Amino acid sequence: MTSVKELGGEFALIDLIARTLGKSKDKSVVAGIGDDTAVVDFDEKHYMLLTVDMLVEGDHFSRKWSTAKQIGMKAMEINVSDIAAMGGFPKYALVSISLPEYVTVEYVKEMYSGMKSIAKKHNFSIIGGNTTHGEKLVIDVVVIGLVEKERLCLRSNAKVGDLICVTGNLGKSTAGLETLKAGLKGNVKDHLEPECRLKEARIISKHANAMIDVQTV
Repeated sequence: MTSVKELGGEFALIDLIARTLGKSKDKSVVAGIGDDTAVVDFDEKHYMLLTVDMLVEGDHFSRKWSTAKQIGMKAMEINVSDIAAMGGFPKYALVSISLPEYVTVEYVKEMYSGMKSIAKKHNFSIIGGNTTHGEKLVIDVVVIGLVEKERLCLRSNAKVGDLICVTGNLGKSTAGLETLKAGLKGNVKDHLEPECRLKEARIISKHANAMIDVQTV
């Protein structure tokens, strides 16, 4: 048996999954596995963008450092970041959570308050989801968005000579994490409360149909 680490890590696993599933024969699928979101033909003016991202306690966040509201905010913000990377804007979100026994009702309410604040900031709605129980706190978010067809940005469109735009301070989130792990004082807000670059991405996609990378930094 081959472990994921022996295979080559997460991206090698994604390639394996893509090969196993094969390319979709549905002509409405513009882009499938391999970009920040899936892209599906929607109407005359727009493509639909679909993305999903999961946060697992102990791997992606720690309740020792983050409040329930911050965890909810982060879970939603990182998904909006994927929509932004495609040049689009979010419309709807679905949230699934797995709750261990030690999580209180008040904690869950605060976590959803954080998610709601991000939805309000980016003008989209949380419209459903699922709940279950498990040994760890897990938050799995699906965000559905739209992008004007002329503004879609794909990784595969990247070419030599493209302009690369960077916003924020690269590595600041990782620096915040290392600061927390070391038990030091410092600016850790970018790790606990990351902000996606939706506004910047929309401006870029309006003026250039080129690859953009506007992930949370």
